[in-house]
Amino acid sequence: MDPESFDGQVRVAYAGPGGTGIDAGAADILFELAYRGRNRVLEIRFDHELERFRSITVELLDGVQANDGTPLPPWTLSFFIGG
Repeated sequence: MDPESFDGQVRVAYAGPGGTGIDAGAADILFELAYRGRNRVLEIRFDHELERFRSITVELLDGVQANDGTPLPPWTLSFFIGG
């Protein structure tokens, strides 16, 4: 992956009711990104503890590219924070 292509192309947010869509009224989730090319890992570190009993959506948007410029299709990961 091209590490620079992740800039501005990763979005993390609380999901709306029922775990679908983005909750527009929720506070922003602040995070830091680091791409570890040797292990091919995108590390996301949250600046603050995530709210309990909430669904989180991580989106890789259109602009992420491989080293050769091949675009990565948009991708979404959702998970739930328990108690």
